Amino acid sequence: MDLTIEDLFIKCAKCDGVGRYKGTSPNTPGSIGMSYITEGICPNCGGKGGKLTEKGEVLADFMEILRKQGGVRYSV
Repeated sequence: MDLTIEDLFIKCAKCDGVGRYKGTSPNTPGSIGMSYITEGICPNCGGKGGKLTEKGEVLADFMEILRKQGGVRYSV
């Protein structure tokens, strides 16, 4: 079986999977042509970088079962 990360996880289009954004905001009223840099947690994905696909959800559920049985030690 061939399985790729794209089969399990969809990267956020806004932050490209990073979970954070950085950009410029247009000038505010009265600021005479100036813009400012904004950055922070991506509002689109909540800082997670994307979301699990249906296959990814199944794999995550399976990993949780293994973790509860003490067979696998990992963190997500």
